[in-house]
Amino acid sequence: MTIRYRDLRIVLLLLIMTLTGLPARASGPAQPERLSVAVMEFNVIGNLGVEGGGASVAEWLVSALGGSEVFALRERVLLKKILSEQQLALSGLVDESKHASMVGKLYGLDAVISGSVFRWGDTITVTARLIDTTTGAIKRTAEVRSFDLAAVPGRVDDLARVLSGQASQAESDRDPATAPPHNLYVSKVNLDLGETTWTEPITGQEFILFKAGCYQMGMTDEEKKQLLKEYGEQEYAKLYADEGPRHEVCLDDFWLARHETTNRQFRLFQPEHSSLDYRGRTMNDDLQPAVYVSWEEARSFAAWLSARYQDRSFRLPTEAEWEKGCRAGTDTPRFWGWDSDEACHFANVHDRGSEKENRFGWPAHDCNDGFVVTAPVGSLAPNPAGLHDMLGNAWEWTQDVYRADGYQAHRRDNPVISDGGTTRVRRGGCWNNEDGGIRCANRSDREPNGQNNRTGFRLLMQLGGPALKEVVDPATATLPLVELELSPERNTYRFKFTNQTAATHALVISSPMPPREKAPEYGGIAVSLKIFDGEQLLLSKAASPAVARFGETGDNEYGAFFITYNAPGELPVGRKLTAVVEISGPLADFLARRGESKLALIPAPE
Repeated sequence: MTIRYRDLRIVLLLLIMTLTGLPARASGPAQPERLSVAVMEFNVIGNLGVEGGGASVAEWLVSALGGSEVFALRERVLLKKILSEQQLALSGLVDESKHASMVGKLYGLDAVISGSVFRWGDTITVTARLIDTTTGAIKRTAEVRSFDLAAVPGRVDDLARVLSGQASQAESDRDPATAPPHNLYVSKVNLDLGETTWTEPITGQEFILFKAGCYQMGMTDEEKKQLLKEYGEQEYAKLYADEGPRHEVCLDDFWLARHETTNRQFRLFQPEHSSLDYRGRTMNDDLQPAVYVSWEEARSFAAWLSARYQDRSFRLPTEAEWEKGCRAGTDTPRFWGWDSDEACHFANVHDRGSEKENRFGWPAHDCNDGFVVTAPVGSLAPNPAGLHDMLGNAWEWTQDVYRADGYQAHRRDNPVISDGGTTRVRRGGCWNNEDGGIRCANRSDREPNGQNNRTGFRLLMQLGGPALKEVVDPATATLPLVELELSPERNTYRFKFTNQTAATHALVISSPMPPREKAPEYGGIAVSLKIFDGEQLLLSKAASPAVARFGETGDNEYGAFFITYNAPGELPVGRKLTAVVEISGPLADFLARRGESKLALIPAPE
């Protein structure tokens, strides 16, 4: 057994106290050993309008951490001397983890704190990262935002609290079997945002409000010219021609998750999930985005979470909602501008480090973000709306069915494509993408049951739902074939009807909503319809999960979901048929519990 010098001193001290008759002072509970850390000069992105802003923020953070019981702080000037002696030209995020590991080994530091000060318009974002010098891994990330440069020094105290774990309960103090998980490493203190953010307590995901409004969706003419010049007409037609035409879309309020769904969060729903590894580098850490998740699994996760609420629901964003979140009020190909090689401040992409280790064989960004596979969510700077990893890290599933001509089918208000294809749209690019894929307008698609190490998802939260012009009121519809009231005691409905016409009809699930009560708009309802002539199955249709949409009719609001079924010639006219309808999911349960909800067979709207 090896006895450390420190332990030997304690033993000798106790022995002296015993021999001299002095009472040994009770030490109380053992105190955790403090981490030896140093603070790097912060990188400045954008024009702060002051000289030495990054150095000032670092000095303020040193002062704020001075009384911490978690860190044994080395002076920032010492770290600056270390970097100078070793000729380590740190520049913001470039080779940050590599240099932190080198510094730790040379000078016995447990961790290094680095960060960035990012100004976009009137918004100033300060991000700090605690880097383990043994592994080079980012262990904690803290962020504050302000619209007043003079208020930044006061916000640095908030950074210090999050980095030291004082702004939230430490992960080690929680019982994972009973307590809702809190993602310490991506805790945020965003005092400016007030009620425009909300943290979901089960998963710890934070959502940011995007107010209703219109924007221009799709690539610009200038962006098209640049892509044609870079890739040529043939590659452009193959990869990017589906990003137009540019058009105006208008969206209602929605809340978008600040981060991609992590492995830890997804494992609350699917405990056995693994994101595996790539060439020996893990992609399965708790804070990395969950990949190897199909569109169907992502939708199921949203429905699972929605089932825990009656006043809100969760789903995948539509393409239009996702792009509004990505652009965050900007009009350039990337929310930071035109230069793809600035990506490494904001996005985990195929870069110099990835090129060296992964050797994909396609062009790399001329920068280094510090990661060669997926990064812990929130590791890099956010977009102007405060969203992290909207570009790079992992492709993100959206609600829409993919169609190359999808934008031509877009309606102006709350567009979503739900038919005309078999694959689903994903957005944002990933950790192995070259510059063409790292743009807010870029579209890609995959089979909904497909999984790979590049695709994950981000949730959208919705309170209530948007108005819908084509709402059907079952009480006033002509020629209703059947109308039944939904019951919380059953999910299968069997009934007979006589098919009276060859015209297209629809199965409708609807509910009159009191003025202040709204059900979730999307997700959480699975519906199937089978029609029999005696024992012979004539028709089988399903939507899982289905889309329930809301709008105003008179003084009430109606939610309506449609399955069209009787296209001309599908069913015999004049025959008595049997229909079997099965409905399930949290939205179906909500409608059944609240009463007055109906299931009807009616003429479909044109």
